[in-house]
Amino acid sequence: MKKKTFVSLLIGIVCGAFIVTDVCAAPKGKLVLKKYPNFKIGILANNFIKPLPLTKDNMKKIMDWTSENSFAWMEIRDPRADLTYAECKELAAYAVSKNIEIVYALNIGFLDPQFNEVFYRGCANASLFPGPKVIRTSAPGPEFDADAKKSTWTKEEFDKLIAVANNAANVAKLVGLDLVVEHAFEAMQGDGVTSFGMVEIQTKGNMNIGSQYDTANFFAVSRAPVSPEAAKGYFEKFAKKTRYVHIKTCGTDDVVTDVITDNVLDLGVIFDIVAKAKINYLGIEIPQQVKFEDVQANLRESVVYLKSKY
Repeated sequence: MKKKTFVSLLIGIVCGAFIVTDVCAAPKGKLVLKKYPNFKIGILANNFIKPLPLTKDNMKKIMDWTSENSFAWMEIRDPRADLTYAECKELAAYAVSKNIEIVYALNIGFLDPQFNEVFYRGCANASLFPGPKVIRTSAPGPEFDADAKKSTWTKEEFDKLIAVANNAANVAKLVGLDLVVEHAFEAMQGDGVTSFGMVEIQTKGNMNIGSQYDTANFFAVSRAPVSPEAAKGYFEKFAKKTRYVHIKTCGTDDVVTDVITDNVLDLGVIFDIVAKAKINYLGIEIPQQVKFEDVQANLRESVVYLKSKY
């Protein structure tokens, strides 16, 4: 199907989807942090991916747990938009019945040959869900899979990438979504001439490309780790482009912790930045565990930490 026809069809589908408006303040009866009462605290369904792989029924089970444990929202990670439109419509209605919001997240790089096909399906799915109306992905794709030491894009790669990203951001905007990109394997910044990183995507891409923060990725996931001060500078610089945050922690050994605890860049520093920017959606992300019981125990311990400190 030609891209123009596909986008027109996508817009038609989305216009028929129900829309639920976002509310800034944390909803009543949900988990609240005393220092940051407007934060909506959620979880990633991906925390449960080992005991509960991605299926419609498993997402409902995780929604049940999310609602029962007073979280305001949940991120569904559907890497290549494999959930069908009908399944997402059913899940969206279920989320409403459970009084939770949903962030729909892809995990496909811009240089993946199937990016546009996956992204257009993903936009149709994302538009169904109640919540902040974003569609998330990460930027690295097969070019990073092919080279374990790769940390930046070449100029040729970046020129192709930014064209795809700009188009995706524009398509998302047409159907009432914001495209947000999470920093991951790539370096925070290249030299802007022969090497390119996340800073270049956010500054050289068009105004419709947004940001999604992760509180630990610059230290524990990036192939070119940076100092806490540099990470803080990035968070400050792109706060106005950011729609939501993954709460993840690591210590000075740059290893992600099983539960949320003290971070190499203090979470309070990041929380102050995002609170000032009125970024209200923060979701807990912890390492995956084989047993459901271990995941829920680690999430609950993480909540105890957050409530006691913030």
